Amino acid sequence: MARTFQECRVFPELTCLENMLFATQPKGLGSTLRHAFGRSAVHRRTHEAEARRWLQLATLERYADEPAEILSFGQRRLLEIAAVLVTRPRLLLLDEPAAGVNPALLAVLRDVLLGQQRARPAVVLIIEHNMEFIMDVSERIIVMHQGAVLEEGSPAAIQASPRVIEAYLG
Repeated sequence: MARTFQECRVFPELTCLENMLFATQPKGLGSTLRHAFGRSAVHRRTHEAEARRWLQLATLERYADEPAEILSFGQRRLLEIAAVLVTRPRLLLLDEPAAGVNPALLAVLRDVLLGQQRARPAVVLIIEHNMEFIMDVSERIIVMHQGAVLEEGSPAAIQASPRVIEAYLG
């Protein structure tokens, strides 16, 4: 399982590649101690190619050796999502992935998510207010209104739902 947060969380002082490699590290106290005592070179050799592949898919390969702090907000969001995808989760939770991301980078984000689903399907739960984006990346949508399920179905069914139209457009 992997997740992102509503607020983008990357390590700004680390390079983009280091952010990706950090995501691939085993977590837990024992793992941290082993990593600190000489396994970092082995870990890097094992995971660097895959980390660089995800940076390329996210159109961030030219920033691999640059600190994440130089990236725009949308690029940081792409880095954060690439870092969770490199871990190959079977369950992915994304909280507002499109928030604050410009349209050009949203297209990249859409392509990354759809490409990941084609290559290695996973259960992906996205909480999102950008309806155009969610319609592009979803097979099934659940619309919530005032804390309750208003409608669920395919993007086409949601767009045609009189209840959704009334609640959000009427």
